[in-house]
Amino acid sequence: MPKIVPGARVAPLPPGLIARAGEAVRYVVSGVAPATWFGPMQPLKPLAPESVKGRAFDYPVGYNLRYQPRAEENVSFSMLHALADGCDLLRIVIETRKDQIEGQDWDVRPRKRSDGSHPAAGGFAAEIAAAKDFFAFPDREHDLSAWIRAIAEEMFVTDAVSIYLRPDRANRIHGFEILDGATIAPPNTDTQKLPEWQNYWNTILSGNVQERRHGIWVANGTDFKPLKPPQLTDPFDEFLARIVCFAFSISPQPFVSMMNRATAETAHDAALSEGLVPVLNYFRRLFRVLFDRMGWNDIEMVAVDDREIDPETAVEIDVADVQAGIRTVNEVRAARGLGPLPQNDCHGPAAA
Repeated sequence: MPKIVPGARVAPLPPGLIARAGEAVRYVVSGVAPATWFGPMQPLKPLAPESVKGRAFDYPVGYNLRYQPRAEENVSFSMLHALADGCDLLRIVIETRKDQIEGQDWDVRPRKRSDGSHPAAGGFAAEIAAAKDFFAFPDREHDLSAWIRAIAEEMFVTDAVSIYLRPDRANRIHGFEILDGATIAPPNTDTQKLPEWQNYWNTILSGNVQERRHGIWVANGTDFKPLKPPQLTDPFDEFLARIVCFAFSISPQPFVSMMNRATAETAHDAALSEGLVPVLNYFRRLFRVLFDRMGWNDIEMVAVDDREIDPETAVEIDVADVQAGIRTVNEVRAARGLGPLPQNDCHGPAAA
């Protein structure tokens, strides 16, 4: 402390002098005075450590603590599930696409080389056998067909496929379990609040002089009898069918009133090429990721079912493949579920 000379006059500093001096210094630095009317005020002091860099993108604080999925989105998972389950047309289209995917035959083969060729499957016989055995029941509960349908359901409804790699006691992958992050709770109507809602509704419609025109609140599940039969279909239904079928690349033929045969066949072929092929490619990429997790980096699972449903077209394809040397007679018979012929285990027409 400084020495005080005897007889000197001592006066204490007035309260707030240092605070006012600090405000004056900040005014000189920022140009914002404390008494500025409706001014921008002083900026907040940074609280992050100096070593913290800026974020590449902004996100809400405490985002991981939110337990409701897509709480900040306009369309929630529950709304997507309700739409898929409540709209009969949409459900029919989804189930049709799932049936087409399930109808494919899946096979495991070696992956393509950089030049586009496939190596011989004999060098990967052990891995192929292990993969077929494992994916017979991918989640150790459902077979491959049921598992693929569940994946397709999540992909078409929520577009949020989630697979849990469940380990065993040795920390190896035991199964690929499908997870559903969306939760739907059915509405629960409190019957004790019905008079309150009734009074509110009547207050809104108080301009009506006829009491019979007032709406009536009833409990959930109450049955009613319409005065006239409802209209089963209108032009909007056909418009909606075309929109939904276009979104899923499905032919709208079963849902529209007029479509000739040529247009229907063209729509069918376009639906297979534009809609089913991309979905199968998605599953092919998904299987490749799962195979990599299992350590099978040289094999893949692909859809090999290119059979034609029309019997005459299928016969023409089989005959053309045998004559061109693409498949043997026994390979064609095996694809049709028939036994082999010893004298026809080669390319060319069947022996007499």
